[in-house]
Amino acid sequence: MKKLRLLQLNDVELTGEYTCFPKKLVWLCWLGFPLKSIPDGLFDQPKLVAIDLKYSNLVQVSEGSMSLEKLRILDLSFSSDLKNSPDFSRLPNLEELILEFCKSLSEIHPSIGHLKRLSLVNLKYCDALMYLPGDFYKSKSIEILLLSHCLRFRELPEGLGEMVSLKKLNAKYTDIRQIPSSIVRLKNLVNLNLCGLRVSPKSLLGLNSLRQLHLSNYNLVDGAVPEDLGSLISLENLDLQDNSFRRLPSLSGLSKLQMLCLHNCRNLCEIPDLPTNLRFLYARNCTALETMPDFSEISMIDFVLNDSPKLTEVPGLDKSLNSMVGIHMEGCINLTAEFRRSILQGWTSCGYGGIFLKGNCVPDWFEFVDEGEEVEFAVPQSDGRNFKGLTLFFIYSPIYKFKFHFAVIVMNKTKRTELRASITYVSVPDYCDGKDEYLWQGQLSQDVLDLQGGDRVSIYIQPTHTYVGVKKTGVNVVWDKLMTENMHDWHSHLYEYDPHPDWFGWLGADVEAGSRDDASGDDYSDPSDEMYDSDPHTDEEWLSETDDEAEPRDYLSDEDEDEDLNEDEDEDEDEDEDEDLNEDEDEDEDEEQISDSMGACDRSTNQIMSSTEEQLAVAVHDHDPLGLAHLRLSLSLDTLPAGRHIQPRLRQPHSHSQPQTRPENLPVLFQPQGPALREIGEQISDPVDDDPLAHLCKSFAHLSLSSDHSSSTFSAHIQPDA
Repeated sequence: MKKLRLLQLNDVELTGEYTCFPKKLVWLCWLGFPLKSIPDGLFDQPKLVAIDLKYSNLVQVSEGSMSLEKLRILDLSFSSDLKNSPDFSRLPNLEELILEFCKSLSEIHPSIGHLKRLSLVNLKYCDALMYLPGDFYKSKSIEILLLSHCLRFRELPEGLGEMVSLKKLNAKYTDIRQIPSSIVRLKNLVNLNLCGLRVSPKSLLGLNSLRQLHLSNYNLVDGAVPEDLGSLISLENLDLQDNSFRRLPSLSGLSKLQMLCLHNCRNLCEIPDLPTNLRFLYARNCTALETMPDFSEISMIDFVLNDSPKLTEVPGLDKSLNSMVGIHMEGCINLTAEFRRSILQGWTSCGYGGIFLKGNCVPDWFEFVDEGEEVEFAVPQSDGRNFKGLTLFFIYSPIYKFKFHFAVIVMNKTKRTELRASITYVSVPDYCDGKDEYLWQGQLSQDVLDLQGGDRVSIYIQPTHTYVGVKKTGVNVVWDKLMTENMHDWHSHLYEYDPHPDWFGWLGADVEAGSRDDASGDDYSDPSDEMYDSDPHTDEEWLSETDDEAEPRDYLSDEDEDEDLNEDEDEDEDEDEDEDLNEDEDEDEDEEQISDSMGACDRSTNQIMSSTEEQLAVAVHDHDPLGLAHLRLSLSLDTLPAGRHIQPRLRQPHSHSQPQTRPENLPVLFQPQGPALREIGEQISDPVDDDPLAHLCKSFAHLSLSSDHSSSTFSAHIQPDA
């Protein structure tokens, strides 16, 4: 295997001498490496750039010297028996060291401080680690240091301030007893997470690049919050949840602050002046809160204050409604009637979100109200007015505290169309006992509804779970009023339009044709038919750190064998016994097995053929700070080689009650087929000589395909021969 550059072995134990191991590897991944130390012969790899030995049985990395001059990435994470790190003096170009979940690791070799290119050190969940060598803090290259959940780690020395390149420091849930005063010299620090520590920094003055600060679960009291917090001119996200202070210092100087989290600050009585650019305020379970600042100049997006029973109003909140997506005040049981009316009548936002309040009192300005989950009405004629949309409300009562969605289904019985809007969800205080009732109010704009005077419309509220009941539903037609569509990029499937809903077949003679119905009886179709993207944006997402927690991987599930392919196989078996034909038959059987293992495709869709001019494109992508450097080969309609077949596989609708979105609007998982690919677990390899893709790949030592759900393609790790 002289051309081998990329090698992956999963839970494999080899016998023999490692002196015969391939010498030109660039990337070695051996998950579940079985040995207690790495043999010297295995390290004779002058070109090796990345080593991935996750879940290994290593106790020590090597018994002898290890010289890997070109190694940049070393990942030994989840090696629970590993006690010591390697000697780094023979790894001069190491850039990323990943040792998370090495629970027995107690010592880091002092030579780590002499690595000139080291940028990432990940030591999360190293339970036995108590300190880092003094030379470590002399590093001028380290940008990311992750120590979270190192439960015995006690010390950050004054030398921390010498790490001039440090951008991110995560030391949450460690046993650190003192924050060094030199931390203010970290001029490039962008993200600081000290959640759950027993102490807080005395001063933050000088951290002018800091954008995210996490000081939650500190049990901080009045005076313990740094008074110079307002000097952080670049701060965007501030997390102070689960603390014991009664009052915050002034935050009005934080001119770039967008998110403030105060969840579970149960002693907090007053929130002082806030910066006008604040967009997200999360203050759930602040049960002692009585006084809020004036919000008339604050352009809020999401306002969560859902358990503050002493609060009677929020000054100026009704003046900032034009920018808002959601107001959550379900547990604010003493709000004045005037305040409730001002925010309900002044609400302008359309789409995801809405207003959530405690109680079952129906606003008196709603024209059409019915008991239960459905209300039906006819759209009035405009008479010169400008129809803007619909204001909706419903009263709901959850049995348990769950966060699941409601679908607002708008059935136009005149046009025989349906719009499904997943724009709201159950939202209740933590103390919900199953008997309380809550009100939601939101809006749908005419841009989405496409209604006209005389349309007969039914609004149906469909919860996604039986743990909640809808008590009452109402709708009001809005004329000549500002309504703002709050669509954002992070929405996914917010609206689903169906020009041929399921109920059309059984509606029958009950459908009263409107004056605009086509005399020919053709179904109405909306030329603006489109499936919008929507995904609820929660406060938890803002507090999560994307590079701290590994996301579970999605895989394509195997499905039953396809009957048509089996019939073709039988026909091949019945053909001539000639040896050449039998070889062709074997290749056909291989192709069928591959197709079956990758999932049966919908036979109602046509195969899409790539043209002979299309070529295979290879793109090189930079590696993630916590991932491995690799090459990615992407296959799509525009990059498949000539002759390669692909079949679209449509994701199925959520349930029979949902509208059937048109196939061209559904995401497609493209599945390459052909004798060149043979499935081995999650990877596909071994090109066959006669396949067109194989000819292209002959110059490569290894081809490994894996599915990528986010981009609807398959990706391959490859390395050309030198």
